[in-house]
Amino acid sequence: MSSLLSWLPTVVGVVVVVLVVASIVTLVRHHLHPLQVLSRGVSAGTMLGIVGLAGMLPEWPWWSMWMLAAALVMAIGVACRRLLRESPPEPPTARQARHLAPPTRWNLGGELGVWLAVMVLALSAG
Repeated sequence: MSSLLSWLPTVVGVVVVVLVVASIVTLVRHHLHPLQVLSRGVSAGTMLGIVGLAGMLPEWPWWSMWMLAAALVMAIGVACRRLLRESPPEPPTARQARHLAPPTRWNLGGELGVWLAVMVLALSAG
């Protein structure tokens, strides 16, 4: 049982990295509402911070976190360029309409709360 628990941080880290990659793919592929871009960017950045602070991933792929951060910044740039250059699809499908809708206040408040908690943890940890 203890050997299973020793793998738990790595498994959680891998799951969080998969969620970050899914956010990056969504930012690159879909036309999003500006607040959706903000929400997904802050969410993915917070998850990367949690993985980095908790040390969930092994030490040998130290460059992978930097590559994920660079990919996130580039994906946000692509999403913002799409917002400025292209108009959203005229008759949006149900999936496109969900992406084009602004996030709820609860969603944005939750993201802000988690971000503040991570910042307080990082500053208090030294």
